[in-house]
Amino acid sequence: MINNILPRTDLDKFFNIDPTRIKIAFYMYKAAKPLSLSQLASVSDISPQLLNHHLPKLIKEGIAVMVEEAGTKYYLLQPFYYDEGIMAVIFHAFSPIVEFINRSECDYSQTEADPEDIIANNIQALLRFFSINVNTLRDEVKKDRLGS
Repeated sequence: MINNILPRTDLDKFFNIDPTRIKIAFYMYKAAKPLSLSQLASVSDISPQLLNHHLPKLIKEGIAVMVEEAGTKYYLLQPFYYDEGIMAVIFHAFSPIVEFINRSECDYSQTEADPEDIIANNIQALLRFFSINVNTLRDEVKKDRLGS
């Protein structure tokens, strides 16, 4: 079932995404509540051993979090803070880039570069651009909240 919903794509190799981690994240999203290891194994049909291998990586990557309650560890997706102002800033930061890509008249047949490499480089450039501005965005949100 999950393979029909989230098929493995060429983007996996660009982002180095393990399909098992995608599946784990999907089932944590679908549950919409913290799950213990045994609950996650039951709903995802992934062995506890494999979950024990992948969950620390998902936590380290900032995709999942672990909370402990009464000696039991529960796992859930990293909460996403949604704010209209932040989303507007993100939209305005990316819209010129997306517009340029959409109207780009580059003839990639004139280059020796592999189109997959070009796409990977474009994605990495966008991610670098965004990560540089995350600190600025965070500072602006702090100033706004403090009324400065």
